[in-house]
Amino acid sequence: MRKNALLLLALVCAPALADWVEVAPMDDGVGTLYVDPTTIEVIHASIRRAWRMGDLQKPDKDGILSYAGLLDVDCGAGKIHDVETFYYSGHRASGETLKKLGEATNSTSMQPGTPNDRLLQFVCAH
Repeated sequence: MRKNALLLLALVCAPALADWVEVAPMDDGVGTLYVDPTTIEVIHASIRRAWRMGDLQKPDKDGILSYAGLLDVDCGAGKIHDVETFYYSGHRASGETLKKLGEATNSTSMQPGTPNDRLLQFVCAH
């Protein structure tokens, strides 16, 4: 129980302490994608794990201005898999946590030149 509480605390605090590096503007200029390169770790031969943040220009319909989450990036297959994502009322993963999503069921394949493809290329290069 204590170990789970410490892991949850680390997941919630990680976005605030991160060293975010801009990776790509989002489609249609709605915001910017960032990665914290200090969090990139090798999980398996072609799998990397890292923190990503999306910072929006204006709030979406739910009041979300930013999100931050842990990703698994499959450099060999060119896919991104969300492990856990937190959604915030403020810019750059600040403000109130509006919602949290656990592990997604599907991996996302990348189209060349898209913001997520640039994110994948950044993570795999480190």
